[in-house]
Amino acid sequence: MPRSSPGVARVVGVLDFLAEHPDEVFNLSELCRRVDLNKATAHSLLGELTDAGYLVRDPVDKTYGLGPRLLAVGLAAVGYTGCGGDD
Repeated sequence: MPRSSPGVARVVGVLDFLAEHPDEVFNLSELCRRVDLNKATAHSLLGELTDAGYLVRDPVDKTYGLGPRLLAVGLAAVGYTGCGGDD
């Protein structure tokens, strides 16, 4: 059984939470509260996800939402034949 990775679990937690609320955006404090992260950890994590395009950050409101890179990931998953498609 593979060892768990707290960092990966945090990333998955943020992405899952935002995917459950696709039409909403959240500021740092709200995301920390809802996903149970401390601000220092969340700030770094959200910055990396934003830089990679998985999240977008509104520069005025300082809120985060799902980013365009997730579309490419989703489309790649749909095209993967070993992913429960038309086997």
